[in-house]
Amino acid sequence: MLKRNVLQKYQLYIETLFVFILAAAVRLTSLNVFRVVDEPDRWDWAVDFYRALLAGNLPGTLVGDGYPGIFPVWLETIWLFLASLYRSVLQGSWIGDAGVYLLVHEWDRTDTLWLQRFPVVLANTLLVVGIFLYLRKLFGQRLALLAAVLISLDPFYLSDSRVNRAEGLLTGLMMLSLLALIAAHREQRYWPHLLISGIFGGLAWLTKSQALVLLPMFGVISLVWHLHLETRWWPALRHFVLTIASWLATVVATFILLWPATWTIPGPTFNLMTNYLIGKVGEEGVKIFFLGQTVLDEDPGLLFYPVIFILRTTPLMLIGLLLGVWLLVRRHWAAPARWREWLDEPGLWAVLAYAVLYIGGMSLGSHKQDRFLMAAFPALNVLAAAAYLNTAQQLAWPRRRIWLAGGVLLAIQLATALPFHPYYFSYFNPLAGGGSVATRLTRIGWGEGMDQVADYLQSQDNPESMVVASRFFQYLMGFKGTRINLDAAGDWTRADKIVFYVQQSQRKLDPSPGVIHYFEQHIPPEKVITIDGIDYAQIYPNPIQFSADPQVAKIDGQMRLFGYRWEKAENAVTVRLIWENLSETERPLAVRLWTNQSQHSDWLACTPRSSFEPAARIPGEVVESDCYLSGASLPPGLYDLQIGVQQSDATWQTVDFAAGWSAVEVAASGALERVEPEVAFARLAAEAVPASATPLEHTYYDHVRLLAYELAPAHIHPGDTLTVTLYWQAIRALDRDAYISLQAFLGEEQVALVNGPPVDPNRATTSWRPGEVIRESWPLELPASLPAPAQVRLDVGLFLPDTLTPLPVRNLAGEAIPGAITTFRVEPEQWPVYAGSHKMDATFNDQLRLLGYDAKIEANRLEVTLYWQAIAAPDQPYTAFLHLLSPAGELVAQSDVPPGQGIFPTSAWQPGDVVLSQHQLDAPADTIANDYTILIGLYRPIDGVRLPVTDAKGMPQPNDAIEIKMMNDE
Repeated sequence: MLKRNVLQKYQLYIETLFVFILAAAVRLTSLNVFRVVDEPDRWDWAVDFYRALLAGNLPGTLVGDGYPGIFPVWLETIWLFLASLYRSVLQGSWIGDAGVYLLVHEWDRTDTLWLQRFPVVLANTLLVVGIFLYLRKLFGQRLALLAAVLISLDPFYLSDSRVNRAEGLLTGLMMLSLLALIAAHREQRYWPHLLISGIFGGLAWLTKSQALVLLPMFGVISLVWHLHLETRWWPALRHFVLTIASWLATVVATFILLWPATWTIPGPTFNLMTNYLIGKVGEEGVKIFFLGQTVLDEDPGLLFYPVIFILRTTPLMLIGLLLGVWLLVRRHWAAPARWREWLDEPGLWAVLAYAVLYIGGMSLGSHKQDRFLMAAFPALNVLAAAAYLNTAQQLAWPRRRIWLAGGVLLAIQLATALPFHPYYFSYFNPLAGGGSVATRLTRIGWGEGMDQVADYLQSQDNPESMVVASRFFQYLMGFKGTRINLDAAGDWTRADKIVFYVQQSQRKLDPSPGVIHYFEQHIPPEKVITIDGIDYAQIYPNPIQFSADPQVAKIDGQMRLFGYRWEKAENAVTVRLIWENLSETERPLAVRLWTNQSQHSDWLACTPRSSFEPAARIPGEVVESDCYLSGASLPPGLYDLQIGVQQSDATWQTVDFAAGWSAVEVAASGALERVEPEVAFARLAAEAVPASATPLEHTYYDHVRLLAYELAPAHIHPGDTLTVTLYWQAIRALDRDAYISLQAFLGEEQVALVNGPPVDPNRATTSWRPGEVIRESWPLELPASLPAPAQVRLDVGLFLPDTLTPLPVRNLAGEAIPGAITTFRVEPEQWPVYAGSHKMDATFNDQLRLLGYDAKIEANRLEVTLYWQAIAAPDQPYTAFLHLLSPAGELVAQSDVPPGQGIFPTSAWQPGDVVLSQHQLDAPADTIANDYTILIGLYRPIDGVRLPVTDAKGMPQPNDAIEIKMMNDE
């Protein structure tokens, strides 16, 4: 008896702990597996929000695109703050902006993905517990426990409540708001529950604007409830208005209080939300695969959500709801009081009304997604649980049998959900055919499975050097190679592996239907990623051996070249072209080897391979054509492989495939060898760039290389015009026109600038063919006021004219480098000549000679000018020092100045240059009034080491300095 009393005393706590463990076990485990669509954006919003709060920039809390997504952002922000606080305690002071930057970038790594998800997933787990507690209060222990089991283990609800997205949170918040509203109408303590309902409603609206449907839904439920309770309609209407007004005020207050942007910049905030909402209610951005067809920017119809419901529901929910319908139908033939009592008194009818109204409201919009239905699933699970319990009561089952049946339902629900852990997105109702049927009916794939793609790619030899193209390239977690987008831009042609995700196979959108057909019908995949019977991804080897740029290598309305394969037999070469047909009329295709208009082979016909003949007549399809090359009649040398399409007038239009990318070497024997682009580029550059030019290794945007430069005239003076000749070579064709910029800097001051499009108006940068060397000569006018001698830095860059964005510069090793290409000397018209009375002949390290000095005393200041001459070209910059010693040999003043006033370092000097260094020393009057000594020398500023010095007789000087005795009568 005592044991039973203890259990009864703690029964609520035990049940709550059970529900928490059940909900947490499937939500808070294996969170680091895969990343889903929208998660990176949500994390970026949270980081921006957190930084805005730290900076006190409340308008900066306007983050996102109007979703609004602010409640999950708050969860992440609290988590970030606690992590910052923890690190601050360990560090002993607040970590500051730098520490926060390191924190968020550390968490951006894929190996800490679970940290980004944890606060949202924990909140989803606690929401399930909150739903259970309210259900227990409203409908009793048994229904609450059974409903908690169905809700906790619902795979559809689980899928989004395990990731950093909005739907899981929205589902829990809306359900709790509903249950609190029911409690407010049932309980005598009316206001606390209404306040709780409003707070959760406000949090739901902060999570996603979809929660706005709560207002009309709750309005209908509240109005019906009051009309049912009141005998007169006017008091009922008055109570209804008071209830909804109070609820709405709480919602709005919660929304505004927790989003500072709404009360600091309300106009932009609500405009952003309104534009987002209008777009989503309309047909903007809809790309749905439904019933085997792709629906673009239109409503998929009223069948959408019924089909999604059948596919996403669990067998227990579906059977329970059908059982509930049967109970209602059976009671329909009894007295109305009997069949209404099941839904009437406890408020289950409000749960049913919520589910029906929500699904109906979602069906009115044209923008439909399967996850939009999720918010109705907890309510439907509650109704299914009520149907099971009502059936047990109708059958008069004893207590023990009811609990045993509950255990069986728990086991069935576990068996339904756990096999899909952690890939709950792949769950589809087995009673409806499961994933194999769903793949043919609705869009599948939110990023799950791309983790297994990454694992496979990473297991290959040398994955770091691999290039992989995928439409979901951002979700290749753990893959260390290069990832590029598999879209219509065509960069995928240069990839080593091509990954098609299930969404692409279904929707046939990116990169194009024809490309997808080509891979599916003609290229065997090397690996298929299958999860729960669904083929999520196909990994293909790229059939293109040598890629073209599809944006450039095309003839509008006729064909687009993707690339080719070079297949060499014993006495012949076959070029297998892979191209996209853009014409309904089949046109002859041919190739030839070409150097110039007078040296080329004849056009050699290409024929579609047997399995591609129909594709050659269907626009958008990809075709493989075989072309047989011969170099027997050609002189040896480097040729360009040209592809041509015969026009209606029998002329040939060539595809701009680009020299270098299609170079072929013809040997004296007539044998053909394809030349790698790097080798071809080097040969083309060697032929076009004169030996007098200075070579460079500047590459801009990985597309254009600055090979070399020339400067003229050889001797430059202030006011001259410097002619800069640049030799460019495109590595890949630029997709946007860029301008050229030349800037001259004296120190950090810009002293000359010229920029604009290429000098040749007919050769915009987008027309530069890969491999082709472009020569550009630019005049750069130097100001007459420019000091001389001086060393001036010359920067050369490419930039986008519309945004003034400079293209990044790298060296051949791929390292970022400055835009400076060289420095040049600005020489005076007449070099200084020493004609003073203090001639000297001191030599420093056989590089520099001290010719003499001038000295002047004003008050307590000694001014000394030293005359230096270069004997050889110094290899580095040096600094001149002058030390003033008292008669006792003590240092009383010193001056350290680089010769040339800091604008003409010794490393720029040429033999014969005469350059001054001017020194000023402030010293006590009694020092200058007496005889004193000056020490003069040079040292390396990098380490302070002095240069050895010899006098006129070649004798080394002590302390590597020349000593001058100054008499007080000088």
